[in-house]
Formats: sequence, structure tokens, C-alpha cells
Amino acid sequence: MLTRLIFMEMLGFDQAGLDNEKLIAYSSIAEEAVDAPGTGKCDISFILNSTKIEQVRDIALKGLIMPRKSTYFYPKVITGQVMNGLKAED
Repeated sequence: MLTRLIFMEMLGFDQAGLDNEKLIAYSSIAEEAVDAPGTGKCDISFILNSTKIEQVRDIALKGLIMPRKSTYFYPKVITGQVMNGLKAED
């Protein structure tokens, strides 16, 4: 809805505009989204609700594609714990 209705139809952005991180920023933290344009990080920002794991699973099981920035999760997973095994080597 955000991409098609607001960005493309109302604001007239094309794909290049949507990919421009200096133009658009997203956050699930209201204060960050409100402050971002004033800091020069972007021209416009949006507050997004976090996507529930169940929603991601349901979409994936149906073979559908999630909309832009809908897979933004907070708090962020610590990369080292996800990328590296926790099991001691023998």
C-alpha cells in the first residue's frame, strides 16, 4: 500500500526514487522517523510497524513477495550469533 498508493500514485516516485536512500528513510521508531529529514539523512521518512513472524511465514508459504521494507525487524538480530554456530568444535 505504501509503495503503490503513496509513493508511486500520490508522490510520483519511480523505482529509482524508491531505491534512493537519501530521499526516503524508514524506521519503526517514531522519534527516528520524525528527526531523519531534519538531519539531512533523507527528504521524507515513514514510521513502519514491525512485521510479525507469523505474517512473514504465511506470505512465504503462499510463495508471495513481501512489500518493500516490510521485513524490517526490530530489535536487530546480533549477526555473529546468527552467522556463526554456537556449538563448540571437537
